[in-house]
Amino acid sequence: MRDEIRMLPAVALRGITILPGMIAHFDISREVSIKAVERAMKDGDSIFLVTQKDTNKENPEIEDLQSIGVIAEIKQVVRLQNDIIRVMVEGEQRAEVYEIAQDQQDYLKARVIAYIEEDEKHLPAQAEEAMVMSVQETFAKYSAVQGRIGKEVVRQVQETTDLSKLLDYVGNNLPVSYDKKQKILDAIAITERYEVLLAMLLQQIEVLAIKSDFQKKVQERVEKHQKEYVLREQMALIREELGETNTDSDAQEYEKKLEELQASDEVKKRIKKEIQRFRGISGFLS
Repeated sequence: MRDEIRMLPAVALRGITILPGMIAHFDISREVSIKAVERAMKDGDSIFLVTQKDTNKENPEIEDLQSIGVIAEIKQVVRLQNDIIRVMVEGEQRAEVYEIAQDQQDYLKARVIAYIEEDEKHLPAQAEEAMVMSVQETFAKYSAVQGRIGKEVVRQVQETTDLSKLLDYVGNNLPVSYDKKQKILDAIAITERYEVLLAMLLQQIEVLAIKSDFQKKVQERVEKHQKEYVLREQMALIREELGETNTDSDAQEYEKKLEELQASDEVKKRIKKEIQRFRGISGFLS
């Protein structure tokens, strides 16, 4: 991993984290952000994008920003109503904030350490191949239980053999919150990125499994209640046909006899429960 120092116009993002290889768009309305985009377009379209820690901060200082951001290329700028600018970018490389200040022309300017990835020569070819296979297999399991990952994404993951590109591609297509994507962005070393992403995939698989189990139990409970309702309706109809519609008065009679019954508390408790179930037919239909 080599690095270089670069000075670039900067935009502080709110509620979004952009990774290398990601094509994304976001809206800006702050004057400093608009001027930074305009400056970047004049200087060759490169801009530094970094996520705010607090989305409510209107004028963030360096301590209000994440330490790792992304150098991106501006692809398109569209002016919307109410002085809002929609910017489309493509993330290119990770970079760490070294210094940030407001330029005399009123836009944020960042001095960053741009990380240029190289093959990690200490990583054996077999180890890299194993890591690629591990990510591919885990993502396949995740997409199967998640159910909304496109076939093209799944195919691309299975065909990508470059570990660095694979990790960023999977990270870009993982529907998780921006703060979790920030954890992927923060992982500079490729081995660390692999561990972060794999742990995230496994956690998502576990969460989806728990969610599926809860939904199954709820569905079973609903079906059980529906069956009980149908049975009660059928029993009530049969009683009506037989002229046995005085269920409540019968229950009162049974309770009166229960009070007079000489039996243990356990037996009385069971009989009372059956009377309540019997009465429930009438109460349910009232």
